[in-house]
Amino acid sequence: MRSCISALGNNFVRKAFDLPDDCGTARIAISADPHRYIREFCQPLRRDGNDGNWLVGGSFVKFRLYFDGRLIGIGPFRAIRDGNRVEHVFGLGRLGRGRHVIAVAYRGEGRGIHVECSVGGRRLRCDGSWKIFNADAFYAPICRRHPNIHGYFKGDIGPGEYFKHLNGAVHPDNWTSPDFDDSRWADAPVAGDETVVEPAGWNYCLAEIAPQTIRRTPDGRHIVDFGSERIGSLSLLGPQVGGEVEVRLGEEMLTPDRVRYQLRANTCYQEMWEFKPGGQRLSHFGLRIFRYAELVGYRDDLTPEKIGVIAVNAPFNDAASRMISPDENLNRIWELCKHSVRATGMDTYTDCFSRERIAYEADGYINMLANFAVTDSRETCVRFLDYVIDHPTWPCEWMQMLIPVFYEYYWETGDVETIRKHFDKLLEKASYRHLLVDGLVKKFPLEAIIEHPFTESDNYDKGNEEFLLVPNALVYKNLNYMAFLASEIGRDGLSRELLRDAARVKAAINAAFLDAGTGLYIDRIGSAHSSLHANLWALWCDLAEAGLEDHIVGFIEAKGMICSLYTSFFYLDTLFRHGRSEKAYSYLVGDGPHSWMNMLRQGATVTTEIWPTRPDYHMSFAHPWGTTPAVMIVRHVFGLVPTKPGYAAYEIKPRPCGLRAGELRIYKPGAGPIVCTIGRKKAEINARRGIP
Repeated sequence: MRSCISALGNNFVRKAFDLPDDCGTARIAISADPHRYIREFCQPLRRDGNDGNWLVGGSFVKFRLYFDGRLIGIGPFRAIRDGNRVEHVFGLGRLGRGRHVIAVAYRGEGRGIHVECSVGGRRLRCDGSWKIFNADAFYAPICRRHPNIHGYFKGDIGPGEYFKHLNGAVHPDNWTSPDFDDSRWADAPVAGDETVVEPAGWNYCLAEIAPQTIRRTPDGRHIVDFGSERIGSLSLLGPQVGGEVEVRLGEEMLTPDRVRYQLRANTCYQEMWEFKPGGQRLSHFGLRIFRYAELVGYRDDLTPEKIGVIAVNAPFNDAASRMISPDENLNRIWELCKHSVRATGMDTYTDCFSRERIAYEADGYINMLANFAVTDSRETCVRFLDYVIDHPTWPCEWMQMLIPVFYEYYWETGDVETIRKHFDKLLEKASYRHLLVDGLVKKFPLEAIIEHPFTESDNYDKGNEEFLLVPNALVYKNLNYMAFLASEIGRDGLSRELLRDAARVKAAINAAFLDAGTGLYIDRIGSAHSSLHANLWALWCDLAEAGLEDHIVGFIEAKGMICSLYTSFFYLDTLFRHGRSEKAYSYLVGDGPHSWMNMLRQGATVTTEIWPTRPDYHMSFAHPWGTTPAVMIVRHVFGLVPTKPGYAAYEIKPRPCGLRAGELRIYKPGAGPIVCTIGRKKAEINARRGIP
């Protein structure tokens, strides 16, 4: 049984120790309460019974770990199995003689935290020798001086979080340093804990992001631009005279002199921070996602060393890919997607960090493929697969996208053991094979989403959600994918059986959904409507016979990319695969309302949740499922695809799309560095761009 420091609420704990000499290398192992949401602790304002509805998102940060005054890590990850603790391990290198201190800020919602430090064979455990300070009065969820500074009518703070009106008057400054006097702190309470502990395997990367610009408005407010959106916490050195500072954070500017702190995602980042005189530094405990800060009432000059972002992200190897071309739109969109993956990488692929913080299957499909397109870092991907298989979300097609997730993962990595590990559960949960009657599923157990937002579904006729084309098409695609995976793990008999099932599904769909008069697929049995989406998904799922393919491709091409940002992945992939590369490329680099250039034009540094065509759309400015271009650039523009799993073999066949020159350098662990070139050599591209 492990011993845990068991106080609930917000707490600072520390343990100082002296080393008589160099005692060798040291490490700290730390685990904290599983992610959950305690309404009583967060002190909800509405009290209407709906304040705990973010249980699935969970309370994200439970500890911040310091050693000798330096922040070295935060956590934990979401556990793969609900209720487990996740243990993070941090190496400290060699410790010299003298006084050292382990300090942890944590949020206890169950048993608290377990911390164990090993120094040259000596083990420092969780026991009563740790000192504790209750920090609930410092992290005030409600601003007592200004009770109306925020409210749920302005937006929530995010799942598992609450507003932090920091009360610097009660903050024990320098409490993380070795020479801090903790003699007035209480002895930490300790209790046993039998919770299963699973290893994290890796830790978050931390970086201090300095502001790019700071300016003062005529009425005395400070506007700070950190250059790009990041997940993290604000760190601020207070004015010398102390006093209150209103902190507003946002993803975008509302006006040239106002940060949009009431985010479009129905999240509100507005807090009051109280500083002691003399220049006190305070920072958030939890995480926000933002680019801009607006300070109201900051009565000193604000210089770059006084304000920053402690940014958090999964490991990301920036050097693993580089793309260069004479098309500046393509270059800018590539960098947008690359930063989107870099900045939003967490413990799993996450929907958006301002609102849900959930691992959605369909979001993760695009996010994973974009990850493979721009870096060789795989830490988030592996954890995502293990997590998402047991944490389903609500849309029917999202569950179905689990199978393409594992299929594409296998092609990218060649990791057959992960496929073997999850195969049976994947077949049971996501194939819907057991619901087939005469080759079709009449009614799926989850709501068919078709499109998000549904207003961009080309008036898809869902009727009463019986015999819908889109999810039935995915059944066919998935049975083929599962047949391939079954053969790869040596289950050839099952593979043949799945292929027979798939053939029956294809025959039934083409008999029931293909309108003989128009040569198009209808949305559902009994409907006369043939939408973009019905025909797009029929093509993407390889249902159309060869003689009809060109006609249907012409139909979706004529419709145009009137779909959502999510569906744009499947639209562009289909155009590229069916000989419409020039049209697909024109959408990829175009600057119309449905474009990535429009995102950039509106100041986005991470891809948005939906096409940002209206200022009142409910959306986030940090939604990595919008990184479709990264995948299209690698797979289609430069034509790099594996022909054997894990890039044991691959081909490079750029599709003709109007790009005259370009070079993609990308590292694939199964193949090493790969260079894909279009047209002119690299030197000619550089000369065109003025690069020596």
